[in-house]
Amino acid sequence: MLSLSMASTIKGLATYYTKKTATENNSVIQKILRAIRNHDIDAALTTLRSFFSSIPYDAEKQDEHHYKTVFYLIFRLASEYCVRTEERSAAGRCDALIETNDTIYLFEFKQDGTAEEALRQIDDKGYEIQYEAGAKTIVKVGVNFEKDKRTIERWIVG
Repeated sequence: MLSLSMASTIKGLATYYTKKTATENNSVIQKILRAIRNHDIDAALTTLRSFFSSIPYDAEKQDEHHYKTVFYLIFRLASEYCVRTEERSAAGRCDALIETNDTIYLFEFKQDGTAEEALRQIDDKGYEIQYEAGAKTIVKVGVNFEKDKRTIERWIVG
């Protein structure tokens, strides 16, 4: 569950970056976390896609690092999960990792590339290898952000 201070921080940040009220933003965050708990990455990313598209175009420079930072903040501040960005391995860095009790989600982000390229990078770099000996399910997710629409264009779960 969210601590009072974390919930207040998230509501404050989300309200600043979006056109939604604090209550609406809290609902968005809860939908995303509920989807992760239910292992429904498609529902989580659909909700996240809507959230990203609500951030005003002039809020700040919206490049791949922006999306990675917002993604990290949502999951790190609002959930009990282990969330890391730039997770290092022997062959490179995975953009984001979410570790639940039974699953490790590995995310690679591209901007104006393709979700296929992002997923292929996870495979080519072997980001999952360090987790294969564990008992957790590994889910690889390639995500592409579209610069002109300023949101998630497409994702692939592999």
